[in-house]
Amino acid sequence: VTFSWQGTPFPITTTANLFYPAESQQNYFGISNEDIGKAVKASQNEADPDKRLELANEMDKQFWAEKVMIPFYATPTVHGVSEDVVNLGAAQFETTDWTIVG
Repeated sequence: VTFSWQGTPFPITTTANLFYPAESQQNYFGISNEDIGKAVKASQNEADPDKRLELANEMDKQFWAEKVMIPFYATPTVHGVSEDVVNLGAAQFETTDWTIVG
């Protein structure tokens, strides 16, 4: 089974659901680690961006220590289109709405 996620401007929020709680619909691994849960909650409640980054880095170490997944590769989204095409741009933080591209 292969699947992937796109990055977001809020990686702490979107990544946390993959690892905690076990009941999260995105927790495909079924992992439940209270230390990760505490780190997730602390990082989501921290207002200081520098402190939040520190907490996120600690969370990342805990995720990798669990060895629940192995990333094989990153797949960038690349489009080559005519200058006349409108409503199509970088898709890193969004899904392309093909109904408005033209």
